[in-house]
Amino acid sequence: MTRLFACAAAILALSQAAPASKPTAAMRADVDRLVARATELRTLWPWKAAYPEIDRVARHSKAVAPLLVTLLAHDPDDFEAEMRGWPVQQNAALALCRIYKVSEECGHVYC
Repeated sequence: MTRLFACAAAILALSQAAPASKPTAAMRADVDRLVARATELRTLWPWKAAYPEIDRVARHSKAVAPLLVTLLAHDPDDFEAEMRGWPVQQNAALALCRIYKVSEECGHVYC
């Protein structure tokens, strides 16, 4: 879990180092679609399919990273809350992996 938080902190730092830009309505709409799709999933870590919602969010590049980081768990000790949010967190992590061109296996700590 520590690796995940280190990765999220690094991504957030990189996204803040980039020129500041406010999330657009299109970014928010695509992230909302990603969240809606993720809440429909009944499996952990979507290895078998590349969901179009993930690719759509990733096309926004680093500008959308702050929105995705907010979807990650804030308290690793709150296991019950974290379990409810796993599908969303996994899909946000997968989108971040694609944006930053990191192996998607790096995000599988959410499994």
